[in-house]
Amino acid sequence: MGVTMRLLLVTVLVVAIHATVLVINRRSLSYEVVVPEEALRALPMNLGSWTGEEVELDRRLFIATGAQMTLDRTYRDAAGHAVVFHIAAFPDFSHITPHHPELCYPGVGWTATGKENVQLKPDDGPPVTAEMITFEHQQRQGPIQVLFWYQVGDRTAVDYGGVRQAILKGRWKKTAPPLIKVLLQCPATDGTDDKERLVSIAEPVFAEIRKATCPPASTGAGEQ
Repeated sequence: MGVTMRLLLVTVLVVAIHATVLVINRRSLSYEVVVPEEALRALPMNLGSWTGEEVELDRRLFIATGAQMTLDRTYRDAAGHAVVFHIAAFPDFSHITPHHPELCYPGVGWTATGKENVQLKPDDGPPVTAEMITFEHQQRQGPIQVLFWYQVGDRTAVDYGGVRQAILKGRWKKTAPPLIKVLLQCPATDGTDDKERLVSIAEPVFAEIRKATCPPASTGAGEQ
């Protein structure tokens, strides 16, 4: 590919991103993004077989610049397995994919060694998508599994394009749900059990965040 063609493709990409931001900003003038802090902080300490406790996480890793609120916990099941839980709620859509794990984790020495899309199947709605990433660190013992997604009301996404579509397809009239980054982390063992363990807590987490953030039907919340 010649230099001219590469420059042309870069220009097209920049214009497309700029146009998306303009559309989102223009639409945001017609509704208010509401972060229901009280409802989010009241997310249940008991989620299925998991019991949570408030913790303080490493801010170098769980970066939340620009977030209106964060919530950090550790959940444990009856067998003693621990899952780190982190959410960050953003009061506007100016940053489409804030603090993506593939940027934050490498920034403190972790290397992504594998990833896969994971379907979450909440009891009272259609499946939604999350992503599981395996990270390893040369100076720490054992890899970790990270399951994450961005959530806007009843929609999820794991990348720029998906979040953009979730925002643009929202049919809000007066208020809109915030953009929420959701991240769950546990030590990696044999892979299969890790995935099932993370999904078993991720599904009720998704449902509780949807319940806490989706505007009433009268405000025009979008359908999945």
